[in-house]
Amino acid sequence: MQHAGPYLQVEDDLLRGVSLRSTLKGLGWMWRKSALRVPEGTWQRQWECLHRVQTYNVFISHTWKSSGSLKVLALMLRCGWQTALSFWLFSLFAIVFVQVVFPDVPQPFKLDKPVISFDAEYPLAPWLLIAGPLALLMGLFCTPYFPKCCRLSKEETCFVDIACIHQADEALKERGIYGIGGFLRHAEELRVLWTPPYLTRLWCVFELAAYRVANPTGKISLAPIFIEHSVFILAPAFWAASWCYSLSLAAGLPNYGYLLGEALPIGVALLPLLGFVHGLRRLFREKHKLYEDLKQFKLASAECSEPFDYIFVTSAIHRWYGSAEEFERFVQGPLFNEISGNSTKTVDVPLAYCLLLVTAPVSATIDETIGLWSAGAPVDVVLSSLLGHAYSIGVCCSLVSIKLLYYLCDRFAVARRPGLIDYLQTVLIYTSWSGFFLLGSYTGELSYRHSLKAAACHASITTVVAVFVCSWKFISDSLSACRRLLKANDKFPKQPSA
Repeated sequence: MQHAGPYLQVEDDLLRGVSLRSTLKGLGWMWRKSALRVPEGTWQRQWECLHRVQTYNVFISHTWKSSGSLKVLALMLRCGWQTALSFWLFSLFAIVFVQVVFPDVPQPFKLDKPVISFDAEYPLAPWLLIAGPLALLMGLFCTPYFPKCCRLSKEETCFVDIACIHQADEALKERGIYGIGGFLRHAEELRVLWTPPYLTRLWCVFELAAYRVANPTGKISLAPIFIEHSVFILAPAFWAASWCYSLSLAAGLPNYGYLLGEALPIGVALLPLLGFVHGLRRLFREKHKLYEDLKQFKLASAECSEPFDYIFVTSAIHRWYGSAEEFERFVQGPLFNEISGNSTKTVDVPLAYCLLLVTAPVSATIDETIGLWSAGAPVDVVLSSLLGHAYSIGVCCSLVSIKLLYYLCDRFAVARRPGLIDYLQTVLIYTSWSGFFLLGSYTGELSYRHSLKAAACHASITTVVAVFVCSWKFISDSLSACRRLLKANDKFPKQPSA
């Protein structure tokens, strides 16, 4: 690579940072609105709120060709999953407390479902199914306003172009735009909020090129927003499924005996997920497009609106990499390997998002456990329901099933043929996944209704499986690292000492 030249310089008084969380205030207005439609006074106040920095933890790279609202949703979940989960936990404890302390709280449904030695009718109230999703949404929307002292994770100092480049003062704006390379030089990490148009925008390409020149050892991370969108697709499906499960219990389906009485409510609960599975497959096609775009990247396909910007960016790339062809080889090879982590087979959904999704089945099972407690069931019956139902099925089986669903939808995201075959592919994925979840849940239901020991046994097995599945990426990466180390040792054997 050639000398960086003047493209990586920025004046010190322009180095100002912002927390990503604070850009989401007002429902992320600065992401959603055109800069030209925002009053100059608003931009001036925003500029005065920034704090001067020497370095950035993260430089956020994205394109304005993609929807700002979709980016706000993704960032809201990425920044606020801890707050949302905390709000849900608070609602859980609050509802348990209220129903235990005030037993006269209305419980509209009755359930006749024998558990161990307890075969009396007990009440069922869907209060956590009502409060749970409301608490999660409230937690997400309160995320930007949560006090710093209450946040569980350290706040990152970020560069976000719309916030850290003055949008009202034309002179400051121009200095900021053409100082992008300088901002990148002061960033510890370049985080790419990838959307399909990303590599078609010349300034985005410039940021990739400049960062590796400015920070040869810096981290480039890929953060495609379709991961968060998949959670927003599945969350309503899981809450709908949990409602179907509770309503099927209230309708008396458990009265059809052990086989149908257990399988029918779970089967009914899985029905709403069919359409969402197809939507998930369509979403994961973006990942395949991402890797295809990287492998087939051509500098000539990237565009920008201003002729001077085109000259500025392309001249910088030619100076750093020698030619457009050399830069294209860098994107298709080293950059592709780095940001894909040398693993392009399947999406690994973060455990944090899986925990958010399992709040739905856990809410349904906790409501049932509260009903047993309210009816005066023995302690071993309540513990068996809590351990074998809420934990084993609601948490462990659901975690494993979510991981499996993501794997299947990603692995078979691309249709072998468009049209009917595509929909049949979705039905096959749904059937396979439903069968797996039904088997795990059915054995769990039988276990916790049989005895506390059986519930503990099922919980132990599902815990081991869930831990293995959730840590599989770490195990796989560790094994890959060991193999690379062994190959390196074979390639460069130690010389015998004299």
